[in-house]
Amino acid sequence: MDGGWDPALVHEKGTSLLQEEIHTVHREKRAQGVHFPEIDILQVWHRVLLRLGLLTEGENKIKIKIKKIRLTALSYECRTNPVWPMPGLLETLRRLQDKKIQFGILSNAQFYTPILFEILCNNQSLTGLGFNPGLCLFSYLEGEGKPSPNLFSTLALRLEDYDVAASEVLYVGNDMLKDIWPAADVGWQTALFAGDNRSLRLREDDPRVRNIQPTMVIDDLRQLVDATLSHS
Repeated sequence: MDGGWDPALVHEKGTSLLQEEIHTVHREKRAQGVHFPEIDILQVWHRVLLRLGLLTEGENKIKIKIKKIRLTALSYECRTNPVWPMPGLLETLRRLQDKKIQFGILSNAQFYTPILFEILCNNQSLTGLGFNPGLCLFSYLEGEGKPSPNLFSTLALRLEDYDVAASEVLYVGNDMLKDIWPAADVGWQTALFAGDNRSLRLREDDPRVRNIQPTMVIDDLRQLVDATLSHS
């Protein structure tokens, strides 16, 4: 692959450099006053590949250079953080579309998030799955991650443009700190998804969520269809 360049070798040699560069970017952003900094993984891998000698600043073939970085990032993510759709996802999205309910995404995400959605959801794009592009907010594009209040206030303003009141919003998440706490702070209804013990984060020792309760707790995504109708 491209003269012997192999993402697997990058994984073996570059993991410690990746973490080092991520911490560096976080420090840089915090020094700029960003309380919940988020990286752009492509920029981070660019720095890592330069340090590994697998890229040069003066590389002429820009398309090949970008392909290297994207492939490395996607390969590493699939190796270290494998994902799979929750049961009932496609059925839930289809039924929400049938009920004319608007939905979007506010996520700690990277460039590959929509790609993985498409791969895992029968080659359907986010738009094809019913997500409103105007209601999709990805952390890597904003430079901040959840639970940054800036992300939630930004989406709240977008919802106002769609004439959606805060009380009409149901925000679904698996993390009491990163999802339920900031969503409740902007006045949204909240649903804690407890259908996967591996990803459920109750944060019981965090004082910020000590007095926060989700509007509801669900353990199956299909429960959202009736839940959204009752809160619409």
